[in-house]
Amino acid sequence: EHALRYEIVEFVEPELLVLRHPPMPEVGSHHSTVTRIELHEEGGKTRMTVTDGPYSEEGGGGAGAGWESSFDKLEALVVGPG
Repeated sequence: EHALRYEIVEFVEPELLVLRHPPMPEVGSHHSTVTRIELHEEGGKTRMTVTDGPYSEEGGGGAGAGWESSFDKLEALVVGPG
């Protein structure tokens, strides 16, 4: 786990959130990154598209694992225990 700091760069309710994250050299992220979260209605459901980066190979693996963990936690909150 790592403490993350984000600056909200753009917010368009309810479909877009753009965040900037400062460099975190201690985890392999040596440059500022931008996370873009888009929400779209599709057939009565919501599709979430997340783009995040740029990352080096070293930093990207950790970011991917972090997002997967976050999505698992979000699913547990939304869907509930399986």
